[in-house]
Amino acid sequence: MSLGCGGRVEANQVRTNEGAGIVFSGNAGVASARIACVGNYCIDNLFHGIQADVPSYSTDADIPVDITVTGNVCSQNNRGSGSGIYAIQSSRWVISGNSCTDNVSAGIQADDRSKFITITGNTCSDTRSGVSRTQQRGIRVISQAVNNVGVTITGNYCDNNTSTGIAVQSSGGFTLSTVTVTGNTCTNNSSWGIFSSEVTDGDISNFIVANNACTSNTTQDIRLSVRDVVISGNRYSTQLDVEYKSFPALSATPSVSGRTTWRANNAGATTITAFNNGMDGQQIEIRTTNGNTTIQNNASILLKGAVNVTPAADQSISLRQEGAIWREIYRSF
Repeated sequence: MSLGCGGRVEANQVRTNEGAGIVFSGNAGVASARIACVGNYCIDNLFHGIQADVPSYSTDADIPVDITVTGNVCSQNNRGSGSGIYAIQSSRWVISGNSCTDNVSAGIQADDRSKFITITGNTCSDTRSGVSRTQQRGIRVISQAVNNVGVTITGNYCDNNTSTGIAVQSSGGFTLSTVTVTGNTCTNNSSWGIFSSEVTDGDISNFIVANNACTSNTTQDIRLSVRDVVISGNRYSTQLDVEYKSFPALSATPSVSGRTTWRANNAGATTITAFNNGMDGQQIEIRTTNGNTTIQNNASILLKGAVNVTPAADQSISLRQEGAIWREIYRSF
């Protein structure tokens, strides 16, 4: 079922298609818009239960906009690589109160060029046990070929997925910005409760993680790699871990914008002569993967003993910016 502009799609049963169940499409300046998708059953389809599809993108006029997806059941779309609800190249979608269980990739996924997506009050779980479980993630937001902006994930229940309750990811140099994850329950997932990752120079920024309940997840309840982050009022029983993002390879003047934790992972000998884009009062910790990184003592970096330092592998050093000067405050060696 593929849909156009204006109207309501309600109380349909869409089963065992060799593609998706319900599709909101867009192409060449004509896209699905202003549609309510309510109370449908999308079960056992090869791809996604409900999805956006934009075969050819030129401008934002090509993408489905103002779609409300509410109170649907999207289950067992697991014969291929499907998610329950798949919003890719979509703008101003509200995805609320759906049951998305026993799919493959995710209960709900927002993918490249997703803008101002609200995901609220959904159940995104695998209801089965053991090897019969298939749903990898409850909710997934990912930038892997195009940037995303403005995703709100609030009040969802993500339980018993084979990987992660809520996953926020960027890769390949693309950005994901302005993400809010609040008031969700993520329990009994086989890896993480809430997880964010930046792979191959991916970047996640302006991220709020607040008032979530994350318990009994196998690997860790909350693990984040992100800059400009607010973490507040979460409940978790295992360690909250903010990942260390690597400095750009072989950079003598790496940016430290918005982060406190960094990893020096240079493949060859590199001397850092300045930390760029810091703020007065900002504190950073640098961990070393190997012994290839030297931090130079100079007019803008004041180190203990006023001499350069080359930490060995698995060491750490902390500095704080005071005015225009970074001053060493701690080292582990």
